[in-house]
Amino acid sequence: MYSSSSGSVSAWKMTVSPVVTVSRGEDAILNCSFTHKQKNYSGNITVKWLARDPYTEPFFQCSVKNDSMEGGNDCSGSGLKFSLDGDPRRGQLSLLIRKVQLTDNGTFFCRVELEGRSDYLKRKIDLYVAGKFF
Repeated sequence: MYSSSSGSVSAWKMTVSPVVTVSRGEDAILNCSFTHKQKNYSGNITVKWLARDPYTEPFFQCSVKNDSMEGGNDCSGSGLKFSLDGDPRRGQLSLLIRKVQLTDNGTFFCRVELEGRSDYLKRKIDLYVAGKFF
């Protein structure tokens, strides 16, 4: 799923793991990555994660300027339930969900936007949370 007004989407692509299964209480990583062929791109890369409905507001969003591979980015947080597992400047958009619960079960959408482009990429990932029995 993507929106394009210029027809130039073929210059970039997104890869996801369409189904992720994890046990309740464990951490889940929803794998998502992208590549683009814009040489010397220095604009913002915006990552948005949506839940259940592909047209809802994102529950997680961050932007990082692609002008340097040095230093950290504000897309990860050590104590947060949701954070990125990777660096958008390297095409890594994967979402880390800490200590998943049965209520986290469902459909998620990974979306990436590049500043200055009117199109974007968005792909669906289904998360299945299995209950643990002791």
